[in-house]
Amino acid sequence: EPVQYELTFEGTDDSILTREYVYSELELVSFRVDPVEAYLSYPDTLWLSAYGTFEDGYERTITRDVALSTLDEGIVTVDSGNNAGYITSVGDKGRGTIQASTTIDEERVTRYSDIEVDVP
Repeated sequence: EPVQYELTFEGTDDSILTREYVYSELELVSFRVDPVEAYLSYPDTLWLSAYGTFEDGYERTITRDVALSTLDEGIVTVDSGNNAGYITSVGDKGRGTIQASTTIDEERVTRYSDIEVDVP
């Protein structure tokens, strides 16, 4: 069944409809994260995105569908859910690693993003 979103502008009577999206049961073939490497100065933030390539050959955003976690909570944090992929530098200087995982062909597949944080 097609899905369409309506965006409304707070404080006005204006709204806009997005295009209709049709979802089907396509197999995920591979995925990647972007950026693979980034440099931040505290207290900067950035967004990490995950992209999946499906059996039809098209790449789509799958950031909300992968499991995101940080291996270095003293350096960076990463959000899931509505703010999936939102990376925040916490305060410690160094290299933090974000892990994104999903299942492809009944096998757990993980990709990493290394975030270098400089604290002035």
